[in-house]
Amino acid sequence: MKKAYPYVLCVLIAVVGSLASIYLSPSAQVDAAAAKGLFALGDITESLRVGGFNLLVFTGHPSASPELGGISPKIYSDVNTHGILYIYVFKSVSDRSKVADGGIDDRLMASFSTANLLPWFFTARNVLIVVMPVQTPGLEQFKMQNQRLQTLSDIVFFRLNGGKVLVFRGEGTAWKAEVVYAYYEYWFPDPSGRLQYENWDKEHPWIIYQGDNLKKLSPIRFGCSFEAPEESLSVAESTDKNGFADLGDGCGGNGALIRADDTIEVTIHWDGKKESFSLRCRMGLNHDGVTTS
Repeated sequence: MKKAYPYVLCVLIAVVGSLASIYLSPSAQVDAAAAKGLFALGDITESLRVGGFNLLVFTGHPSASPELGGISPKIYSDVNTHGILYIYVFKSVSDRSKVADGGIDDRLMASFSTANLLPWFFTARNVLIVVMPVQTPGLEQFKMQNQRLQTLSDIVFFRLNGGKVLVFRGEGTAWKAEVVYAYYEYWFPDPSGRLQYENWDKEHPWIIYQGDNLKKLSPIRFGCSFEAPEESLSVAESTDKNGFADLGDGCGGNGALIRADDTIEVTIHWDGKKESFSLRCRMGLNHDGVTTS
């Protein structure tokens, strides 16, 4: 399970927080906002409006140098949080990928970062959205700001990128495990007309001990590996007193994708013992809701 692009960690955290809320609430659905192909500015602003954003055209002086790749953004203020959104609409996915290909480099970070603030970056086909949060938010404004970033992550992931979530589950005798796997992929023509491919994926695994002597053993030191076709993840951690270990999200990447008919093999070592078992896809989510079971 490959990891890449540390500068977009903040974006991915927002995404996974949102995915968790959707996963736990099957009624939460996100409608598609635009047909396949390139997005126009109106597609993006309408998606944000439907998602609950109240945007005003920004009339102040931007704190960042806004032009990227020869494109000037449309700049908006979020009425709810007063954060600033820079929306770049490039002529092609290729043009956008030259500026932000999923990995946000130092040059792009430097264009927007201030002494106290880090920007949040979201990409969808030919569009780059940069969010600059409020300089010194109060507690309530800070909470609302995080909620809005999670909502924006949902909109970009599900509605604009056509993202999907697969839930893999399985158990052995002493342990059970789950992996929530999020990904998107699409094809697009480059300026010469040749088809190019872009994807992104990340996983959120957890395990829980269900064997004997939990009170005696906990917290349990363990080593754990997850093996999927062309991807792997290994960790060494401890459970909490209830035998549960959340193995975290990590950063996303753009390697080989895990498919719904794939199997994830789990191996856990603990207390001189070893157990292996398989995880299989039990549920799938997209913008229409549950798609497989």
